[in-house]
Amino acid sequence: MSKSVKKEFSSSITQNSMFEQLIHGSKAAEEPAKEPVSVPTPVPVTRRRVQRQENKTKRAYLLVKPSILERSHACAEDMGISFNQLVENALLAYLKQNQY
Repeated sequence: MSKSVKKEFSSSITQNSMFEQLIHGSKAAEEPAKEPVSVPTPVPVTRRRVQRQENKTKRAYLLVKPSILERSHACAEDMGISFNQLVENALLAYLKQNQY
Protein backbone atom coordinates (compact mmCIF):
# COMPACT_ATOMS: atom_id res chain seq x y z
CA MET A 1 0.00 0.00 0.00
CA SER A 2 2.84 2.40 0.75
CA LYS A 3 4.34 1.81 -2.74
CA SER A 4 1.17 3.01 -4.48
CA VAL A 5 1.13 6.10 -2.31
CA LYS A 6 4.74 6.85 -3.23
CA LYS A 7 3.95 6.44 -6.94
CA GLU A 8 1.02 8.82 -6.76
CA PHE A 9 3.12 11.31 -4.83
CA SER A 10 6.04 11.13 -7.24
CA SER A 11 3.79 11.50 -10.30
CA SER A 12 2.14 14.56 -8.77
CA ILE A 13 5.59 16.09 -8.17
CA THR A 14 6.50 15.79 -11.85
CA GLN A 15 3.15 17.24 -12.87
CA ASN A 16 3.61 20.14 -10.47
CA SER A 17 7.10 20.89 -11.81
CA MET A 18 5.67 20.93 -15.36
CA PHE A 19 3.02 23.42 -14.26
CA GLU A 20 5.61 25.55 -12.52
CA GLN A 21 7.71 25.67 -15.69
CA LEU A 22 4.71 26.75 -17.71
CA ILE A 23 3.64 29.34 -15.16
CA HIS A 24 7.06 30.83 -14.47
CA GLY A 25 8.00 30.96 -18.12
CA SER A 26 11.06 28.72 -18.39
CA LYS A 27 9.45 26.92 -21.33
CA ALA A 28 8.00 30.14 -22.71
CA ALA A 29 11.41 31.80 -22.90
CA GLU A 30 12.62 29.08 -25.28
CA GLU A 31 9.67 29.53 -27.69
CA PRO A 32 9.78 32.31 -30.31
CA ALA A 33 7.42 35.24 -29.72
CA LYS A 34 4.14 34.95 -31.58
CA GLU A 35 2.66 37.81 -33.57
CA PRO A 36 -0.55 39.23 -32.14
CA VAL A 37 -3.67 37.92 -33.82
CA SER A 38 -5.78 40.60 -35.45
CA VAL A 39 -9.41 40.49 -34.41
CA PRO A 40 -11.89 41.45 -37.12
CA THR A 41 -14.18 44.34 -36.25
CA PRO A 42 -17.73 43.21 -35.58
CA VAL A 43 -20.33 44.04 -38.21
CA PRO A 44 -23.37 45.80 -36.76
CA VAL A 45 -26.40 43.57 -36.86
CA THR A 46 -29.67 45.04 -38.01
CA ARG A 47 -32.50 43.42 -36.19
CA ARG A 48 -36.00 43.29 -37.46
CA ARG A 49 -38.87 43.06 -35.07
CA VAL A 50 -40.58 39.76 -35.42
CA GLN A 51 -44.30 40.13 -35.14
CA ARG A 52 -45.40 37.38 -32.86
CA GLN A 53 -48.71 35.76 -33.42
CA GLU A 54 -51.15 36.52 -30.65
CA ASN A 55 -51.97 33.51 -28.51
CA LYS A 56 -55.55 32.45 -28.00
CA THR A 57 -55.94 32.85 -24.26
CA LYS A 58 -59.48 34.16 -23.86
CA ARG A 59 -62.66 32.13 -23.98
CA ALA A 60 -66.06 33.09 -25.37
CA TYR A 61 -69.20 31.07 -24.83
CA LEU A 62 -71.73 31.15 -27.66
CA LEU A 63 -75.39 30.47 -27.33
CA VAL A 64 -76.65 29.37 -30.77
CA LYS A 65 -79.53 27.44 -32.24
CA PRO A 66 -78.82 23.70 -32.59
CA SER A 67 -79.36 23.80 -36.35
CA ILE A 68 -76.78 26.59 -36.78
CA LEU A 69 -74.30 24.67 -34.64
CA GLU A 70 -74.74 21.51 -36.74
CA ARG A 71 -74.31 23.41 -39.99
CA SER A 72 -71.27 25.26 -38.61
CA HIS A 73 -69.60 22.01 -37.54
CA ALA A 74 -70.29 20.52 -40.99
CA CYS A 75 -68.90 23.63 -42.70
CA ALA A 76 -65.72 23.55 -40.56
CA GLU A 77 -65.23 19.85 -41.28
CA ASP A 78 -65.63 20.45 -45.04
CA MET A 79 -63.10 23.29 -44.88
CA GLY A 80 -60.66 21.15 -42.88
CA ILE A 81 -60.54 23.52 -39.91
CA SER A 82 -61.81 23.43 -36.36
CA PHE A 83 -65.10 24.93 -35.28
CA ASN A 84 -63.15 27.42 -33.18
CA GLN A 85 -61.17 28.54 -36.25
CA LEU A 86 -64.39 28.87 -38.27
CA VAL A 87 -65.90 31.18 -35.64
CA GLU A 88 -62.69 33.21 -35.41
CA ASN A 89 -62.53 33.59 -39.20
CA ALA A 90 -66.19 34.72 -39.26
CA LEU A 91 -65.58 37.30 -36.53
CA LEU A 92 -62.44 38.63 -38.26
CA ALA A 93 -64.28 38.91 -41.59
CA TYR A 94 -67.11 40.81 -39.90
CA LEU A 95 -64.70 43.17 -38.15
CA LYS A 96 -62.77 43.80 -41.35
CA GLN A 97 -65.94 44.41 -43.37
CA ASN A 98 -67.18 46.94 -40.80
CA GLN A 99 -63.71 48.49 -40.41
CA TYR A 100 -63.20 47.73 -36.71
